[in-house]
Amino acid sequence: MDTDSNYMALAGELFACIKPERWCTFPEEYERWMVTPYCSRHRSQFWELVWNGEDTSSLTTQPCCLQSYKRDSRTPGKFKQEFKGEAIVALNSKTYLCSAASSASQPGDVKLSSKGLSKRTNSLTLDNYRNVLRSRRHLNGVNTGFVRKHNKTLTYTMIKRGLTYFYAKRRVCSDGVSTVPLAV
Repeated sequence: MDTDSNYMALAGELFACIKPERWCTFPEEYERWMVTPYCSRHRSQFWELVWNGEDTSSLTTQPCCLQSYKRDSRTPGKFKQEFKGEAIVALNSKTYLCSAASSASQPGDVKLSSKGLSKRTNSLTLDNYRNVLRSRRHLNGVNTGFVRKHNKTLTYTMIKRGLTYFYAKRRVCSDGVSTVPLAV
């Protein structure tokens, strides 16, 4: 599986999205697949707070829980939350923008990747990614840097196709979001 393309979006907080009939097995499955924010000593207290819809931060900030979380986050195969936000536009593998605010007028934390396009010289916004998705037209960017040639250091400026709508791994449906496998 291409883990760079593995995104999950929920319509609410994770624990609020669990079906009631799944609560009996959910803690074990959660611990199997996800990095846990608690230690073994506080496990039962954590789940009791979750089931009651209460805040778990009093437990998860304990030194023993933080140490356990750090150890667990280095465990291969466990899913780690890289970003929590309100909006994401994922154009391609390694070309996405996640934002803590759902509108560009409310700037917040942003995590972005723009394969082959320098973030230092291009101010990419949520609107840039949305416009590429809606218009189905690429967005050019500028890369600058240094190169050694014949014992000289030269600078270069290159206009490059930065954000592209084209997705080679699957066929994008007319809604611009759903995908289906490529025809064989």
